Amino acid sequence: MESEKYFKNLSNKELDSLYAVLVRHPESTENMRQAKEIEKIMLDRYETCHNIKIGFKNNNKLKPTELNPKNT
Repeated sequence: MESEKYFKNLSNKELDSLYAVLVRHPESTENMRQAKEIEKIMLDRYETCHNIKIGFKNNNKLKPTELNPKNT
């Protein structure tokens, strides 16, 4: 989807602000659909960041392909 590509190019701060605006108006199904897309992107970014931190704690034994297995 085009909106998902647009959302992926936004910074975390921009995504957070846009998400806050969208959920303030739950009467629109389009707003809620876009909010769900943003939630998914934010979770993916968090999981990737969390996996990288775990890798550093484990003496950097994490292989690059293990950082985000969903995209390989």
